[in-house]
Amino acid sequence: MNKIWCCLSLIVLFITTASAQTISKNWQLNPTQKTPGQEQIFGNATDLNFNEGRFEFLDKNGGDTVASGDYLYQNKLLVLFYNTPKDTIQNLRVSALSDSTMTISFKGNKFALKSKSPR
Repeated sequence: MNKIWCCLSLIVLFITTASAQTISKNWQLNPTQKTPGQEQIFGNATDLNFNEGRFEFLDKNGGDTVASGDYLYQNKLLVLFYNTPKDTIQNLRVSALSDSTMTISFKGNKFALKSKSPR
């Protein structure tokens, strides 16, 4: 009987962790939607790369780094710890997240991002 409960617990644990959403990927800001406050957060960046606790905001050419640093994502709260251009901290909310889209909220403004397919 204990083996059955153990197996059932492992299956439930596996299913919940397998379906967890992650923001660790390359994202692209929606170019048709210029929202007030977008430049305050992202500068002139169009591509956002989140990877294993590190982030980079890249310009539309994909060559120049607009901002970079570390991030922490937990319970729909996204905290950015900037190293460049200046040492600062920014709190954002992830209001929607799927495999292909993410919506970030900041001071009443919403920013739509879509997953960028690898080149």
